Amino acid sequence: MKEFNLLHEPWIAVMTDNKGRVEEVSLIELFTNAHKFKCLAGETPAQDFALLRFLLSILHTVFSRFNEKGNPYEGVDLDERFKQITEMHSDFKGDYINASFNTWKALWDAKEEKFPEILTRYLEKNSDKFNLYDEKYPFYQISKAEMESLSDEPGESTKGRIYFKYINRLLSESENKTELFAPASEAFKDKLSDAALTRWLIAFQGYTGTSDKRKFPGMTASASKGWLLGLGGIYLSGKTLKETLLLNMIMSKDNGSQWQKPVWEKSFNEKIDDFTRGFPDNLAELYTNWSRLLIIDSDENRGQFLRAVQLPGIDPQEFFLEPMTIWYYPQSGANKERCMPKTHDLNCSFWRSFWLLDRNRIISSKDKKTARTPRILNWHSELAKKKCVQKKLATLRAVGLSYNRDASTMPNDEIYDELNIHNEVLADIVASGWVARISETVEITKMVIDRVLRNFANEIEMIRNVSEGGLPDRVCQDAYFAVDMPFREWLAAIKPEDNKDEKIIEWKDILKKIIFEQADKLLENATNRDFLGKKISEKGKSEEIYNIMHAYNKFKNWLLSPKVLGK
Repeated sequence: MKEFNLLHEPWIAVMTDNKGRVEEVSLIELFTNAHKFKCLAGETPAQDFALLRFLLSILHTVFSRFNEKGNPYEGVDLDERFKQITEMHSDFKGDYINASFNTWKALWDAKEEKFPEILTRYLEKNSDKFNLYDEKYPFYQISKAEMESLSDEPGESTKGRIYFKYINRLLSESENKTELFAPASEAFKDKLSDAALTRWLIAFQGYTGTSDKRKFPGMTASASKGWLLGLGGIYLSGKTLKETLLLNMIMSKDNGSQWQKPVWEKSFNEKIDDFTRGFPDNLAELYTNWSRLLIIDSDENRGQFLRAVQLPGIDPQEFFLEPMTIWYYPQSGANKERCMPKTHDLNCSFWRSFWLLDRNRIISSKDKKTARTPRILNWHSELAKKKCVQKKLATLRAVGLSYNRDASTMPNDEIYDELNIHNEVLADIVASGWVARISETVEITKMVIDRVLRNFANEIEMIRNVSEGGLPDRVCQDAYFAVDMPFREWLAAIKPEDNKDEKIIEWKDILKKIIFEQADKLLENATNRDFLGKKISEKGKSEEIYNIMHAYNKFKNWLLSPKVLGK
């Protein structure tokens, strides 16, 4: 039998230094040297996000049972594989919450050291669960016998086949459409090393699509498109990979069930029961949620491929266990007024969605109690209040994949962005705190561009007697590009002790200068027609000439009004 054991074989791509050097390491080597590595460095940021959650599921599993010294918490019953076998009794839960946070604090204080030995001991006891080609427990798959027990198709059927060129998101090529300018020739599109296959296998369970057709027997629900495909994913990034893992390792009282149940600890029947139930109640289970039952197979014509069986997905409505996404309230459709994960906008910088980090703006008209900011930010705020993370910049990263809004939900474009912001500024989430004030400032910025400047461009088109000529869209696009870097620099420069009003006035002055520069470009490129103007008439008045200078003065007065950027 072929073997590729993830504990000892190199497969996780990491950046090892500030020069961008990348190498592949094993799972045990990663946890041993996470304090030396800079970050994950796989093929795409979306793949890294999926892998980050897989690594977090290991940390949540181990440190929900053991403290940093490798001693089990009181009230935790474990078997010989260190698997928890019973729910913790309520008598122990109060002390457990404090003890688990103290474990996190001990790990954080030792962030320049390797993770405790208990991690390696746990992984070694479950080594057979981390073998990509194990006959009984193939990693992130079911066994051949288990797949055959679900079979409602002849063995040679291609229904449910997924080729590697589809799960490789550098290609994302289906059998029905050949991608032009693909970064691989036909002979190599379905070729993946065992290391790359493992990375893409984890990512595929999160970003799946629904173009495959083989359903789980008796399944009537819609097939999962992959839980991560519906998220506007966000996470905190540290200076090292260990810092990143710990910043996103939530050890708080609102963390769902203490009993962590990662997918590799479940029997086949437990997997089926949990996936069809559809509601994970713990983070390790959520972070290892599957969209498909899979097995790596092969034939003499195409070589290796995946056999897949669709599973139902998690209902996203108000599923607040998920900590690493932004939320919003749809104003129409089946999910109207129900809090839902929001995907990132492919055409907008992440800072333009800053209001989604401000709880006071994410309020349902029906139930204000269910307003939600990303729970990862609540955790970050808790760390800041306990003075665990202070006096340095935090990096908030946004990641996701867009997808076709048709029956295939085919993943396509990658979305990645990041914001640098002081830890204590990001943690100030009270009603009049920094997050709320920055959110207001972002909305003013958007209003200035999308309304004030756009209206000026609209009036120029009116003067030119052009309908939908595209000038307003181009002007706004240029303005957002001009504003983008100055806003990021202003945001990163904010210190928690700064005067909020003074810093916002500082940004308004910067914005005013940029917007006037954009408007002045329109004047510089004006034609004779723009200055000659156009005859317009208002009800009850005689016709008057309206030209670009009239429009500019109107724009200027609006921009400098007290409700916009005026003093």
